[in-house]
This record gives sequence, C-alpha cells and structure tokens, in this order.
Amino acid sequence: MGDSGGRYSGRGNRAPADNRGRGQNVWQREDVAVQTSSNNIGRGSGSQQSGDRWEAAARGSEQRRQEANSSATGGVAAGQGVGPGLPVTVGDPPCLNCNIRGHYTARCPTIRCERCKHLGHISQICQVILTWECVPSMCGFQAPSRGFFYMPDYSSAKHSKERANSVVITVTEGNASFREIEHEFNIAFGDSWRCTARPIGPNQYIMTFPTPKEVERAVYYGSSMRLKTVDATVRLSTWTASTGANVPLQKAWVRISNTPLDKRIEENAYYAGSLVGVPLDIDASTLHKPEFIRVLVGCRDVDLIPDSAEGCLGDNFYDFFYEIDKVIVGGPLNKQTLSLLATLVLHPLKELELNNILL
Repeated sequence: MGDSGGRYSGRGNRAPADNRGRGQNVWQREDVAVQTSSNNIGRGSGSQQSGDRWEAAARGSEQRRQEANSSATGGVAAGQGVGPGLPVTVGDPPCLNCNIRGHYTARCPTIRCERCKHLGHISQICQVILTWECVPSMCGFQAPSRGFFYMPDYSSAKHSKERANSVVITVTEGNASFREIEHEFNIAFGDSWRCTARPIGPNQYIMTFPTPKEVERAVYYGSSMRLKTVDATVRLSTWTASTGANVPLQKAWVRISNTPLDKRIEENAYYAGSLVGVPLDIDASTLHKPEFIRVLVGCRDVDLIPDSAEGCLGDNFYDFFYEIDKVIVGGPLNKQTLSLLATLVLHPLKELELNNILL
C-alpha cells in the first residue's frame, strides 16, 4: 500500500524501472497518469517505442507476404477484372465471397445472382433478360375497339444500319419460291455476288445486295419486274423499319384534366394516358398546372380518342377528360380538317386555310 500511495502522492522523481519483473509487458497504472511528471514521460516514451516495434513487425510481415506472392505469380494474378483485358494485380484485395485473389467480388465465379439465379455475378450488375419482363402492356382499351398491346422497341440504330444493303422483294403476280428468286438474281450478278433470299411474310422476301448503290439502282428499275426463269412478277423496294407493318402508330399531345392536385406526378399522368393509348412523353411544365396535364399519347387513331375515360387511381375511381392539343403523327384527316371540308363547299375561299393545315 505504501508503494501504491507513493505513485499517487508525487513520488515520480525516482529513476525509471528496468525491464525486469513488472516491465513493459505488464499493465501499469503509471501509463495513464498525468504526463507532467518526469516518471510518466519516461514510461510514455517506452510505450511508444513498443508500439513502433509492433508496427515495424507488421510492415515487415506484409512486405514478405507480398514478395512471396510476387515470386509465385510473377506480379500479376491469373484472373481478370470486371471486363476483358483488365488484369487484377497482387496488391488488390481478395474476393469477399471466396477470399481468392484474381477477380472482383461482383464477378466471383462462385457467387449466385439473386435475380436470374445464375453463377458468376451479383444482381446489381445482372444483364440477363428475363422472359416475364418482356410482356406487352394493354393500352387504349377505354377507346371503343381501339385497344392494343404495346411492345417497346429496344433495337438500336446499328440494326437498321446493317440493313442498308437489303432489298424487299414482293411477288405481285404468279408464284415464286425463294430458291427461284435466288437463282434469278444470281444470274444477274454472275460470280461477283451470291444472293440469298429469306422469307419475311407471305410472298415477301428480303435479299442483301453488294452495295447501297446497287440497291438504289434495283429499286429504281424494279417497281414491276418480270422474272425470266419463272412465270412471276416482283416488286423491289428498300428495306425500312416499317417493312411488314400494317399501319403506323399515330401520336398526339393530349390535355388530360380532372387529375387530383395531390396526385399530380409523372407516373399517375402516364397511367391516365394509358387508358386511351400508350403514353410516350410528358410536358413537365404542365405537371402542376391546375387546368390540365399535357401528355404525348400513341394510339390507333387520334380522331377516335374519347372525350372521357374512367379509371381507378389508388382507392377511388375518376373520370379523366381528354382534349387533343396537337397531332404529331396522324391520319390524312383529323377533326379540324373534316370541319373545314364540310364548310369548303359553302366557302371556297377557305381552301388556302385547308392547304396550310394539311402541310
């Protein structure tokens, strides 16, 4: 007790103890005392030297481990990074899933994706197309006999560019198989090009020509071409994105009113537009306008968009009202044009106004 009392009563001027007995490897109360005394200063420096030795030993162990790995792998691990051509060096941390170097955790070959259930990646970077995600949406069924299933087009401009040398061959008279059409055009091109016809519809085939110039020349002279080797007449046309389509999707900006003020968000506006067509875009400046919300709607016929449609938004049913603001892609005639045509007989001078609308 006397020795213990001396530690707290200022007996800090005695010489520091050596490393024997209760040395630096035993916890001592003096290490947390006030640092103003010379005794505490001496013990603090000893603890700092001990910490430096441990830190130096840890650095040496890490350096020896890295040198051993470098000598075994030549400085670069055999695995690849996230993309091809991105090697993972030895200094990179190991995979958090398998604790093996040479790849990243997101691309670990033993990890299973929670989205597609496949091995080799995590769900955050999954790019697998799931079948149930590609289901068409039902749009426009509130318009009488104008409902349809909408499927978004995910093809890129690269696919259209690859078809720049393609020609659509339509058999207008007689019968001709794709083999007979191939034989006819192979004779025309000779040995410089081998033609291959692929059916894309009834009496309709697609064929690739050597250059776009050959396509242009064939379409110019092939509006009605009689085949020499078979009794049939064909028509040549350039391939477009609408080849094989029935009718194009008509588009118009529509003003949608009677949307509750506390429910005016983009998702709700799109749902209201889907009652009469497929919503394609929204005018953000009208989203919080009390009178209406302006939405770009695609449908079969813009002239047959109903004036109102009922839909359940949340827990309540609402009557949404629609008014065509501007037609972007429509039929040859719209309501305004029909009205002018009705008065054209009585007022011939309005022909100029009608021409301006049609243009």
